[in-house]
Amino acid sequence: MAINSVLSTGVQGIQRGLSGAREHAQQVASFGTTNQDASVSSLAEPLIGLRQDLAQVQASAKVVSTVDELLNSLLEDLS
Repeated sequence: MAINSVLSTGVQGIQRGLSGAREHAQQVASFGTTNQDASVSSLAEPLIGLRQDLAQVQASAKVVSTVDELLNSLLEDLS
């Protein structure tokens, strides 16, 4: 797999995680204002989603960091 492909996958993962976090944060922020029958259990779903989004961003950032370390190592070996 090409380094560009792995790097691109990591960046896309970060973007997806941040997008999901924005959506889930909006759901949490608007809790109780859009639906008067909202129960506390319906708040759990976006909160769990935020934790999943965090894990996705962290894992994807680790991929990007690893690619960066690999490229630095390769460049050091070439010089």
